[in-house]
Amino acid sequence: MLVRREGDGRSRRPHRRILTQTHGGRALTAKTGALHKFGMIVAVLLASSGAGFLLAQQRDWEQSQSAEKAAETPYQACLSSASATHDASWAAACKRLAEKTQQDRADCLSKLNLPKTYCNASYPPRDGSANCTLPDEIATLLDAALAQARYGCVRQREGTAQ
Repeated sequence: MLVRREGDGRSRRPHRRILTQTHGGRALTAKTGALHKFGMIVAVLLASSGAGFLLAQQRDWEQSQSAEKAAETPYQACLSSASATHDASWAAACKRLAEKTQQDRADCLSKLNLPKTYCNASYPPRDGSANCTLPDEIATLLDAALAQARYGCVRQREGTAQ
């Protein structure tokens, strides 16, 4: 005898019809339920073993990344130090040139007693900020020092990597 069972109407998911056959008062549903439980256990075991494998792979990858970061950290620190030194030197050169130009203009006016228009034209005010435009001779020297410091950082990284 076939009996149709439907869900009780409480859940929001679509109901699945389960056909069961009764024989001698025992339903095959119990066997189906046991097989379903066994299948779920096997699925969980397989998923957990796969997850263990993935976790081991991730751990190995993270360890290799940590080793790379350990090598990169001193290199990045070296590059940051080189850039900071360059920026500080640039700012100091800007400030020094602005102060010298201002002093030269003042000397032109007071000591040399030259006309104001001449002194203003000869010694125009310079930008004393950290991002000023420097004369090519000074800028080239500072940029060459930065390039040399960066090269030293690369050499240092290659030496520690070997």
